[in-house]
Amino acid sequence: MALLAGTLSKYSGKQKKKHGEHTHTMRTMVNGFYVIMDRFVRPSPELCQPQPDIAIREINPEHIKKIEKAPIKLEFLPKIPDGIHHAIAIGFPTKLKDKKQESEVFHRISMPHVSIVAKLSNGKPTQRFNMFSELKEDPAVLDFSGVSGGPIYWSTGDEFGIIGITYESVAGTRLFGPKSIQISGELATPEIIEKWIQDYHDKVT
Repeated sequence: MALLAGTLSKYSGKQKKKHGEHTHTMRTMVNGFYVIMDRFVRPSPELCQPQPDIAIREINPEHIKKIEKAPIKLEFLPKIPDGIHHAIAIGFPTKLKDKKQESEVFHRISMPHVSIVAKLSNGKPTQRFNMFSELKEDPAVLDFSGVSGGPIYWSTGDEFGIIGITYESVAGTRLFGPKSIQISGELATPEIIEKWIQDYHDKVT
């Protein structure tokens, strides 16, 4: 069994509740049209912290293969080292998505991804965190809408691992102008994700 996670903005909510939680659906478009139904659950908040803007559920590994994806195996990821200063957010900005008509019946959708490197505002995070950088030039992509729900990685050049999930991203800020970027992330270390998995099973079983 694998686990699927992302921000709530990536899912369409239904007007009903199940086990005290809103249910959601998610669509995947690779090699056909697939819908992942219901059983999405929000993890419980840590003490004195807001509830994570995350929806998770179990997913059949065969589905992952069907849509040509590979899961991240948490047990093989190294621990986040001390002294990291930057992180990399990955996502698919809506403005870069393009639809090309292939024939009278079919069309092809392209979804280029971006890698956004920014400084961790307070070093190695212990809770929700921000990434911010001032740039010498305007960012190549001026609208990061659609990046939410994507992973945030740390890297030393030799090792890498997951550190969070984007819940808000902005190209250009009021204070620093267009030559700046800001990413807000839910802390999602392997240890925290394992807690979410246990919390999920506690709620649905």
